[in-house]
Amino acid sequence: MSYFESDRYNSGMRMVVVVSNLLSIVGFGLIGVIIAYLKRADARGTLWETHITYIIRTFWMGVLGIIIGSATAFIGIGVLILIVVGLWWLIRSIKSLLKAINDEPIRNPETLLF
Repeated sequence: MSYFESDRYNSGMRMVVVVSNLLSIVGFGLIGVIIAYLKRADARGTLWETHITYIIRTFWMGVLGIIIGSATAFIGIGVLILIVVGLWWLIRSIKSLLKAINDEPIRNPETLLF
C-alpha cells in the first residue's frame, strides 16, 4: 500500500479540504486558499486534487465577482452581483465540504457552476 492510499494520508487530506472549506464558509477564504495552494502538490493524483482545484477556482472566480460587483455597485446592479456571488461561493463551499466528508471527488472541478 502506498502512502497516497493509506488511511492516514486520506484522513489528513480530508482534514485540509474540510478546514479550507470551513474557512471559506465563515469568511476567511484567503486563508483557506493559501492552505489549498500549500497542499496542492500533496494532492496530485488523488481524489483530493479535485477538491483543491475546486477550492482555488471558487476563490479566484469569487474574487473576480466581488471586484465586478464592487465596481458596479454605484449603479445598483453591483449589489445584486455581490449577493449572487456570495450565495454562489457559499453553495460551492458547502458542496465541496459535504463531498469531502463522504470521500467523494468533485466531478468537474473546473466548472463555474455547482
